[in-house]
Amino acid sequence: MRIVVAPGSFKGSIISLGACNTISRILRNSFPSADIRKVVVADGGEGTLETFVVNFGAQLRTGSASDSLGRTIKARFAMMGSVAIVQSCETVGVSLLGEEELDPLRASSKGVGEQIRDAIGAGARTILVTMGDSATMDFGLGLMAELGTQWLDHRGASLDPLIENADRICDVDMSATNRALEGIELQILFDTYDYFCGDFGQVGLYGAQKGLRPSDATYVEYLFREFARFISGRWGVDLAAVEGSSGSGGIAGTMHAMLGAKLHHTLGYLDERLGMRDLLGQADVAITGEGCLDYQTKFGKVPQFVSEWAGNRCYHVVGEVTPEGASALEGAARARFVTLNPSLDPRHALRDAATEIAASLAAWGAVN
Repeated sequence: MRIVVAPGSFKGSIISLGACNTISRILRNSFPSADIRKVVVADGGEGTLETFVVNFGAQLRTGSASDSLGRTIKARFAMMGSVAIVQSCETVGVSLLGEEELDPLRASSKGVGEQIRDAIGAGARTILVTMGDSATMDFGLGLMAELGTQWLDHRGASLDPLIENADRICDVDMSATNRALEGIELQILFDTYDYFCGDFGQVGLYGAQKGLRPSDATYVEYLFREFARFISGRWGVDLAAVEGSSGSGGIAGTMHAMLGAKLHHTLGYLDERLGMRDLLGQADVAITGEGCLDYQTKFGKVPQFVSEWAGNRCYHVVGEVTPEGASALEGAARARFVTLNPSLDPRHALRDAATEIAASLAAWGAVN
C-alpha cells in the first residue's frame, strides 16, 4: 500500500514540514508495512524555506530586516551555492502581525528588499523570491525603494514609497537599482494563479484578510489600476493579464515588469524537480490539507494540486472548509475531509486527525 503525505502549511500554527512529520508518524505506527512517502511542499508562503532545506539541502541564514510596519525583526533566507531563496512572508507575513495591526494602507514591502540585498551580499547570483501569506498591498514600492528605485511625481520630485502615492507616480529613476542588481537573475515563485487587479485581483481576493476596510476597497483597486497603467505605459506589460502578478500584494507583478523576474508557480516549479505528480499518481492514498480550504484554494494551493493528481484517493486535513473550498475540489468526487479540533494545540489536533484517518483506512480495508 502506497501512502503519500503532502500537506501544505497551517497558517500561523504549523508549517508543512511539521504537519508532514506528525501525520506520517501516526500512519507508520498504525500501518508498519505500508510504503509511506513524505513530500514536504509549500506554495510559496510559510514553510517554503523548509521545503528547500529538506528537498535540496539549502542552508538557512538569519539576519535583521524590517517587518511590514517597519520594526526590526530577525528574518531568514536560504542559500544553495549561489542561489538564494527569499521567502517574502519572513518579513511581510500576515502572521507576524496581530489582528489589530493589519492595515495594508500602512504595510510596506521594504523588508523583502533588505533580504534581497543581504542575499546578494552573501554571494547569491540567482535569487528566488517566494510569494504568499503577506500583509502588504504596496505592489513592491517599498521593496524597490530599498533596492535604490526613486518614484517620481510630475515635477520629478521623489515620492515616499507608499501605496497612497501610487496615482502620483509619473516617472521612475532605476539607475541605482540597475547597479545593485547587475549580474543578478531574479525569479518569482508565486502561490496562486491570480492577477494584479480586476475581478481576480489582489483587492478582491485578499484585501479582507489583510485588514482592508470595505470602505477603502474601491479606492485601493483604483490605485492598483493606476499603477498597472503606469507599468503598461513604461514597460508594455499588462499586469491585469499576467497570471501570478498579484503575489504578496503585487510584488510579483512589479518585479516581473520592472526587473524582468521570471514567474513560476511554486508547486509547478517543485514538481519539475521532485516528480510530485508521478508520485501522487502512483499512490493508493494521498493526504494533504491546510488551515482553511476556501475560495482561494482553487487558485493553486497545495490541496488543489494534490487533489488534481490523487483524485478521490485523497484525504484533506483542514482547520476549516467552506462551501467554496469544497466545491473547488469537486474533481475529487469522494474526497474526505478531516477537520481539526479548534480547541486543541495544532500539533495535538494534527495527531488526532492522523489517528482518525488511520482508523478510517483500517475500517474501510484500505490497507491489507
